[in-house]
Amino acid sequence: MKQLVEKKKIDPIEFLEREPDAGLGNGGLGRLAACFLDSLATMQLPAMGYGLRYEYGIFRPVHQGWLAGGTTNWLRRPDPWEVERLYEAVEVKLNASFELSGGSLRVIPGQPSSLLEGYPL
Repeated sequence: MKQLVEKKKIDPIEFLEREPDAGLGNGGLGRLAACFLDSLATMQLPAMGYGLRYEYGIFRPVHQGWLAGGTTNWLRRPDPWEVERLYEAVEVKLNASFELSGGSLRVIPGQPSSLLEGYPL
């Protein structure tokens, strides 16, 4: 890699900064799961990892002690490792609906809705 970086005149720091921050938060569970799966792969043990499919990450990186922006849109590009299984989807029923008006989200309590509205089950 060192030879390639020198040959192509690539600044490694600039290259790494092009990768967007996944906004995984600081809880550590994602890192723990990644370490667990890496360990299984290293030991050549067969395993499968599942996760929740979030549309948005937790937040963008902190800059000078403040959040630098809104959430990270994780689904803006296709994920080559994601296998869509809508037939295995779980409907989450809520006792509220939501309305977006003028850039603000308003909760309407007592009006049932579903997180899978419009998707086949």
